[in-house]
Amino acid sequence: MEETAKKLEIQFEKAESELKILSLKVDQGYSCLAGVQKIPSKPPCELVSQVRSLRKEKDLMRTEVEALVQQQNELMTSLKTQVETLCSQFDELTNTIGPAALQDEKEERKSRGGD
Repeated sequence: MEETAKKLEIQFEKAESELKILSLKVDQGYSCLAGVQKIPSKPPCELVSQVRSLRKEKDLMRTEVEALVQQQNELMTSLKTQVETLCSQFDELTNTIGPAALQDEKEERKSRGGD
């Protein structure tokens, strides 16, 4: 079992080194073509790496935006509940005091020049 694992590890290392060699060959070939055609650009391997990095950043930003949207929704729900509670308490107060008391208070304000 241990020997098989070592053989697989050696094969993976060989495959990895072959990929690196191919990557270098592609970069060199591209550099030669870009030099002949005078194209100011980066080698494909660098571009692929940058694209991967940008994808990771995009995913991170998406996660952050989703968290912010969730927080905003929770805040809006909380504010809505508080406003509804305040309105119901005002209605209860109005019913307790009575509409006549509110009318008397408005008339007092008018007589003092408050409204």
